Amino acid sequence: MNYPAGSGGKFIGNCLFLFDSVAHWHGITGADQTVEYFKQTILGNSESWLSRELNNRWDITFFSRCYPRNNNLTTDEFNQLVGAHASEYFFTCWDNKSIIVDFWCKPKFPAFWNNTQSVTIVLDDIEIYKKLALSKLYKIKDGTIISLLDTPTEIATEENKKNASIFNNQYKFPLSDLDTFFDQYVKPKPWLEPWIGFEGDPDKFNIKISELVSREKFVEKFSYFEDLFKQSIPHNHVRNMHDIWSQANERQQKYFSSS
Repeated sequence: MNYPAGSGGKFIGNCLFLFDSVAHWHGITGADQTVEYFKQTILGNSESWLSRELNNRWDITFFSRCYPRNNNLTTDEFNQLVGAHASEYFFTCWDNKSIIVDFWCKPKFPAFWNNTQSVTIVLDDIEIYKKLALSKLYKIKDGTIISLLDTPTEIATEENKKNASIFNNQYKFPLSDLDTFFDQYVKPKPWLEPWIGFEGDPDKFNIKISELVSREKFVEKFSYFEDLFKQSIPHNHVRNMHDIWSQANERQQKYFSSS
């Protein structure tokens, strides 16, 4: 998955778990179970999107997917580090020849991922992205904008604590004009700035963010994955996944705007 942070890449990744050949991040099997697990997790009680969102970095944390940390590793160096650090579940999936889903939040791939299959979310509508990113990655509390990237969970539960990143500090910004905040603070981030004006790689699969937020357009684009993985998926499962994701987005945006 290749996308600007907060644009819906992990949602697409969760839809890929409907395919038998793709390793689910949490070991769930079967399409019905995948949809139900997604629903119960993403629509959980926690108010923070990032503490609910399904995620698995496979214990491969020796480089940054958003920032320029160890992005210049060679393929051999990367594979050696994977061998030393990746989780037992990663190797189980690898030994089963399952497709491994991971994510990358910059348009240019590092050398160690050049030969991967990828899907890229293209920002053809920055206003759609702004609504998604601001409500997922930030929140307003007591007139202050708080970065959830720094504190992605405030409620540690058995369900989320093993995958949620918890930091000691909390970055806060005075609330004045959200458009100014977005333009002056969010846009320059390395996980967003390179995407502005980027139209996608013609040699890889691209989905526009305006297509992603439309259920029927997304279902239509989903046929690409069915061809790629050589398996047909009942489209009611895809529609249900999109409805769950859209409901979570709507709830988060209401929470963000009313805090």
